[in-house]
Amino acid sequence: MSDATRLCNAVLSHLLKLLPDMLEENRLTLAMMITGLLRSRNGQLKKMARAVRYAGKKESLAERFRRLVKNGCLQYDITSR
Repeated sequence: MSDATRLCNAVLSHLLKLLPDMLEENRLTLAMMITGLLRSRNGQLKKMARAVRYAGKKESLAERFRRLVKNGCLQYDITSR
C-alpha cells in the first residue's frame, strides 16, 4: 500500500468519526482533497489531484474537487489559529 493510500485511509477514518452524516461520496472526495493538500503542500486543485492516488484521469479528479468546493449544500467555517 502506498503512502498516499495509507494517508487517505487514515484521513477517511477520521472524517467518518467527525462527519458521520455526510454523504459517502462527499466524504471520500474530501479525504482525497485533504490527502492531496498534505502531499502536494499546495492549495491548487490540479496540484492536489496530482498528489493523490486515483485510477481515473487527474483532470476529472480536479473537477470533482471543484464541484465539492462549489457545493451549496455543504456548510463550513474558515478559522485561523
